[in-house]
Amino acid sequence: QRVLAIDPVWEDAYRVQMRAFMSQQNRPLALRTYERCVAALAEEFDVPPLPETTALYRKIMAAGD
Repeated sequence: QRVLAIDPVWEDAYRVQMRAFMSQQNRPLALRTYERCVAALAEEFDVPPLPETTALYRKIMAAGD
């Protein structure tokens, strides 16, 4: 989280955080982290997340089914 406070558009940090939340069985926070990533990238650069980030999000979404 400290890294994201300094660099709010560093996608690697978002993915690390998403995985960490999933390892703690905290799917809602993992999903919220993705949403924060999407918002930060849209605001700063008007771009979508990288395919790796979106793939991780989809994996997390599927884990809830």
